[in-house]
Amino acid sequence: VSTRFSQIGSLPKLEDTDLNKVVDESVEYFQRRLPQFGGRVLLRREGRLSNPVIFNRDLLGWVLENLIKNGIDSLRDGKGTITVTVMDNPAGGAAIRVTDTGKGIPSHVGNKIFEPGFTTKKRGWGMGLALVKRIVAQYHGGRIRVESTSPHGTTIGFILPDARSGKTGVL
Repeated sequence: VSTRFSQIGSLPKLEDTDLNKVVDESVEYFQRRLPQFGGRVLLRREGRLSNPVIFNRDLLGWVLENLIKNGIDSLRDGKGTITVTVMDNPAGGAAIRVTDTGKGIPSHVGNKIFEPGFTTKKRGWGMGLALVKRIVAQYHGGRIRVESTSPHGTTIGFILPDARSGKTGVL
């Protein structure tokens, strides 16, 4: 945690290249904690990345953990599915999606969830997704958005640029 926080506010080194491994590690981290949910949460990992990307391992792990945790928090009665999908972005780079089968985001909220201090939870400061956006956009040159939301779940997607061109393409 201290390593992650020390990189906020400074330019982190983008030196890692195995995004598949970071996604696997983040999913495995939560898989080890799923028994505390009584077998009511299914966490799936789908897809593989072959496009080259460079990123900061600590900060991107934080992004994934935050999105997975928010997905788990959104599940009705603590039961449902979280799916983390990583794939090649057709324009280069990576496309990552975290999909949950939770209650969704109210329509009037939209992308406000990425604003500092905004929260739909009863507890918390509303900084998690604001930091996620900063890590993706400012530190990695990517883009993040709510791709879809309904009373049956939400998908938040982000893209990271191609390591060769720095272009992110369309999300």
